[in-house]
Amino acid sequence: MAAKKTAITKPLTKSALYAEIAENTEVSKKDVAAVMDELANVVERHIKKRGAGTFTLPGLLKIKTVKKKA
Repeated sequence: MAAKKTAITKPLTKSALYAEIAENTEVSKKDVAAVMDELANVVERHIKKRGAGTFTLPGLLKIKTVKKKA
């Protein structure tokens, strides 16, 4: 059984987040950065104009575009 993780009291920077994920998953920081960059591309393609308008990362978050009048 995995040990409980303590709460993170200060927001992580981008590089600190990559380092944390790399350390916990035993994946290189470079590979983590590549995955995060591709995830950002996929999210952007879902929410951009003429895209699906919604993106779901199962068990974590849902992003939905909202159209407002000018």
